[in-house]
Amino acid sequence: NAGTIKYYERGEGKTLLMLPGFGMNMQDWDPELIRQLSLNHRLIILDYPEVNSQEGLTKSIVQFLDVLKVKQTDILGWSIGSFVAQLLAEQYPERVDKLVLISTATGGKEMIGASEEISTDIQNNIGGSWEETYVPYLFPEDSIEAKNAYLARRKDAIKTGELPNEQASSAEARLSLEDIFANQAQEQTRADKLRLIKAPTLIIAGDKD
Repeated sequence: NAGTIKYYERGEGKTLLMLPGFGMNMQDWDPELIRQLSLNHRLIILDYPEVNSQEGLTKSIVQFLDVLKVKQTDILGWSIGSFVAQLLAEQYPERVDKLVLISTATGGKEMIGASEEISTDIQNNIGGSWEETYVPYLFPEDSIEAKNAYLARRKDAIKTGELPNEQASSAEARLSLEDIFANQAQEQTRADKLRLIKAPTLIIAGDKD
């Protein structure tokens, strides 16, 4: 239920709910991004609850927003977080004002998935740390300095308390989340459901994503 969701808040202004990608938890956002967004937003940054269905996941998040007395929010979703954001916008349109979808996809037969090599590698190392298992895929081979700079910013922000010192979600929680969205990737009519989304939406993708 909503009581199992870990979260922290930062900043003031219009509410922006931030939904992490696969393998992330709330300490893994780039602290510089958090600083900039918090200048004019109330950021709500969460970890996913352990649930066993898409409906259970979205319902838990809406219940969580109810506890915080947030009637409507903008949502920023990264990767699998962008899938969650799409579902929230489809199922609870009155709760979502605007969407930002980063490294997103439609799901369904139109989706271009990760390569078999990457998928297998992540499956074999699903219990690994954020730094070792997931971060290397976020930076091209010619961006070692950028990767190290991000890791240094993150380490310093955790040390100073700017980011929470929370352990990453368990391998079991990650597998649960992956199972929830496995069906979405195979859903033949998935793209049709995008018509249900009425919120203005910004889509962001990297050149080498």
